[in-house]
Amino acid sequence: MTFVREFVSNLNFDLLILTEYFDEGLVVLRRMMCLNMKDILYMKQRDRPGSRAPFDTALEQEMKEVHQEWSKAEYMLYNEANRTFWEQFSQYKGIERELEVFQRLEEEVADFCSTFRMKQNEKQKNYAGQRLHVDASEWNEAFDVDFVFCMLLYMDDNLWRNSMKQVFLTCSSTGREEDCRRIQHFVQRISKLKAPNQRPGIHDW
Repeated sequence: MTFVREFVSNLNFDLLILTEYFDEGLVVLRRMMCLNMKDILYMKQRDRPGSRAPFDTALEQEMKEVHQEWSKAEYMLYNEANRTFWEQFSQYKGIERELEVFQRLEEEVADFCSTFRMKQNEKQKNYAGQRLHVDASEWNEAFDVDFVFCMLLYMDDNLWRNSMKQVFLTCSSTGREEDCRRIQHFVQRISKLKAPNQRPGIHDW
């Protein structure tokens, strides 16, 4: 365990985001990168179409103690990451208020985007023009959330990775401007979908 202690004590990351404090990590990232609040919006897994109910991961105290005994190195790493994260979080003035605003905005965007899913049997013209306007604040410029933005939030993680990987590999290998513009073309394709439950994929390029 001496090696583990030395390894953990020598860790040096600009930011480690803990899963159970994901929102807190995002607002710290926004501060560090000088991003707008729109840049860190995301759709929680439970709010995505076809998502399953989360498993009950609660453990009895006895099971927790057994797990800690068998995973000492992992707990040492986690505890150090947890300690350094909250030290970093507390350095930013007014970040608790920012977190409240961000989480409230997340709920508003999720509620707004869910209206497109409920209207999936209607013609797109009835809802494609709807927008959720977000006023400017000390943390972001004013912006609108529309159908295209919601579709991007609803995209499966694997689709994002595969689609972006394909585009950037093509762009970097050819260097042609027309290939590099395929990202913009992809986004335009989303706005032409007939129903919001039609997810864009590789075939939409």
